[in-house]
Amino acid sequence: PYQGEIAFTDAALGQMLDRLDAIGELDRTLIVVTSDHGESRREHNEMTHAFMAYESSMHVPLIIAVPETQASKRVAEHVGTVDIVPTVLDLLGLELPEVLQGRSLRGLMNDDPNIERNVPIYAESMSPKLTHGFGALRVLYDNGKKYIHGPIPELYDLGQDPAELTDLLAEDQQQSQAMHEQLQAVIDWNASDLSAAYDFDADTIERLAGLGYINMSGAGPQTDETLSTDGVPPQHGVAMINIAFRVRSLLSSGAYDQALPLVERLVASAPQQPYYRGQLAHVLAGLGQLDRAEKVIMATEQVNSANVDSFLAVPRLLDAEGENLRALNLANYLLGKAPSANGALLVAELSSDREPKAIIEQLQAADERYADNAAIKIELASKLLELGETEAAAAYLRPAMKSSPTAPAAHFALAQIYWQRQQTDLAFSRIEHTLTLAPQFCDAQNKRIEWQAQLNLPPSNLSEQCQEASQ
Repeated sequence: PYQGEIAFTDAALGQMLDRLDAIGELDRTLIVVTSDHGESRREHNEMTHAFMAYESSMHVPLIIAVPETQASKRVAEHVGTVDIVPTVLDLLGLELPEVLQGRSLRGLMNDDPNIERNVPIYAESMSPKLTHGFGALRVLYDNGKKYIHGPIPELYDLGQDPAELTDLLAEDQQQSQAMHEQLQAVIDWNASDLSAAYDFDADTIERLAGLGYINMSGAGPQTDETLSTDGVPPQHGVAMINIAFRVRSLLSSGAYDQALPLVERLVASAPQQPYYRGQLAHVLAGLGQLDRAEKVIMATEQVNSANVDSFLAVPRLLDAEGENLRALNLANYLLGKAPSANGALLVAELSSDREPKAIIEQLQAADERYADNAAIKIELASKLLELGETEAAAAYLRPAMKSSPTAPAAHFALAQIYWQRQQTDLAFSRIEHTLTLAPQFCDAQNKRIEWQAQLNLPPSNLSEQCQEASQ
């Protein structure tokens, strides 16, 4: 799915650029290409990203194509993604708000002699602390040097050592102390309390918590804006993170027996770590050990919006085993412990024995609470279609498809809307697109055959997997 998303995005960007070129607007379009992170690929023992703070995941491209600019230019000094918005606003001739962090890079691009050069750049990796309970990592780049603060601070000269193989902290304590103080000053200058930065009402805060952006439970690690050496050094914990990543991969392929010894090792290393416990519960449920899986959940001390998704797999598997009421009770328990969009959607899905209108009302309440969640809107559209409320379904589906254009369920719902509008060609075209995105989407395969029968068309073949599922 991830590679498919990349291919889809690449194709969509190509179509957009081709269209801009065809209508004569490409030469006056500002294009910015960047990335939110790199990929370690085992450098510094990290398999993926978002945990360590080395250049393999921190150093990303920033390419800016400015209209009516012929010559290309490479800026060698460090800049930050925080500089993108000020740069775009400046290039478009728009006013930069005073509260905006970062700076415009226009002067660097134009070799402006008055531009301030080698401005210190801040970065961080909070995932070790927030997700895994280790120490946090904060980074300062300044004039070719890079200081990483955490339980084990590090100092590198990126000009001489771009791979960060030689830690200079011990031999250059004066530089490290100066950058430590500078890093704290940068944090003090830029950090602000959430309530001071934004006037959020209670509903907005609750919605952000449901999306996993903030933790309302009070449980689990909290952040502060002071440099600390507390916690397990991420350098020492990266092996466990690699195991967790391997477990996640095994879970996605259903290899529960292979995942069990690995996840048991994780839990033994940190018995109350909620992410590990969520993985253990998922593995046990996948192996059919449903009682053990439920006990793991009930004995977990810290279930919050940041980790609840790993536990929600258990009620899904309970339902697949025919224990709907037990699954619903567990899903409601998790929803009460950590309100989330996925939890609310799961509770609605597990309430299938209720009246359709009652389920729709429940989904509508969830949609009001989590207005940015496409999955809830898609489920709402599907339920409305079951009642023949085509236009109401379309109203929910339109914004969902804007935010999740590759969701197979959304295209399946759109196919049914076309069918109910008697636009049969569009209906078949959309259902074929659904099956391109998800070839084993059995409901879509069955619906296609049903429509073919109604039009006296030769039926398509049902895949072996869908034949087995229907037995």
